[in-house]
Amino acid sequence: MASQMTRRQVLGGTAAIGMMPFVPHRAAAAMPDFAAFNASYATDIALPAFTNLRKSCAVWADNVAAFASSSSGAKLDLALDGFDPVSDAWIGAQQFRMGPLTSAGRAERFSCWPEQDDVIAAEFSRLLASDDPLDLSPSRFSTENIAVQGLPLLERMIYGFGQPRKLRHFFMDLVQDFMVSDRARRRCEIFRAITANLHAIAEEVEVGWSDAIADIGASEMPFSSSPIEATTRFYVDMLNMLQIVTERKIAVPLGADVASERPELGEQWRSGRSSENIRINLTAISRSVLSSAGFVKLLPADRQDLANHVRDAFATLRLRRNLNVQVGGESIMPTPEERHAHQLLWLGEINRLRDILAHELPSAIGIKLP
Repeated sequence: MASQMTRRQVLGGTAAIGMMPFVPHRAAAAMPDFAAFNASYATDIALPAFTNLRKSCAVWADNVAAFASSSSGAKLDLALDGFDPVSDAWIGAQQFRMGPLTSAGRAERFSCWPEQDDVIAAEFSRLLASDDPLDLSPSRFSTENIAVQGLPLLERMIYGFGQPRKLRHFFMDLVQDFMVSDRARRRCEIFRAITANLHAIAEEVEVGWSDAIADIGASEMPFSSSPIEATTRFYVDMLNMLQIVTERKIAVPLGADVASERPELGEQWRSGRSSENIRINLTAISRSVLSSAGFVKLLPADRQDLANHVRDAFATLRLRRNLNVQVGGESIMPTPEERHAHQLLWLGEINRLRDILAHELPSAIGIKLP
């Protein structure tokens, strides 16, 4: 459990990010207060994301448990409704990789993506065929193959393992799976085990962050061996998330042209969430950079031009994003070719933002990327 870990284990150290101590070029008197920044960033940006995740998971786990205990169409409807709120919360929190989220493989157990379809299908078939209730007990299930512990399997159980379920038959197909079929009871128990597992993971991560923040005033730094290294790690995690968005979540499913589009390679494509997940990622990154507790806070007074430059880059993204409905899928653009061309422009704008964040902002706020 995260609450049983030392503060260094909870939120990483120098060795974990492969950095040597760094003395920036800015004069010592003008250096930001990195310790204060870290406390504010953790308290106002990171922790609320995990609190939201824990709350969303708690509601879903409760609704699924109620359905599994006494199934009805109305309870099934409530149980299914949890997928989007939990996915929203997960996408909003997934960039904060330091410490509790990556400890004990929690991130991969919650949602391992890109996914291995054959492994997920095989492991689910094994669980479904078993009648051993201990397979789904919290202690044993938390050590199961990560393919069946989190959101990827839940998405398939709800939306289908192959092509997404047809909308007109969607609810009746789920009634058949969870209430009528000969393995309906086992499906319900698997559903309950996964949502309970997600809630436990989210709770552990929130506790880990809360415990570390509570020790901010201690003599030993709670985030890293030095404040500047902790700030750098926060920044690297944010930048890595932006790289994943551009290279994996957009470029791969989008392809070079309409003929090479592969929307099925997008994140959570079965549930039609690929584009929405990108929007949430970019919103979370924007909050990390531009909010009152974000990285622009570290800029000196004479570099507000750079702050405005970054704000303009995010604003451009929002304008272009409003014309994109689905990456590699449906759009309001008149033709597939126009839609694809617009999405390539959008990707170009994101890459320009990435260049600013990778090459201009770090040195201006007094950190050096590894």
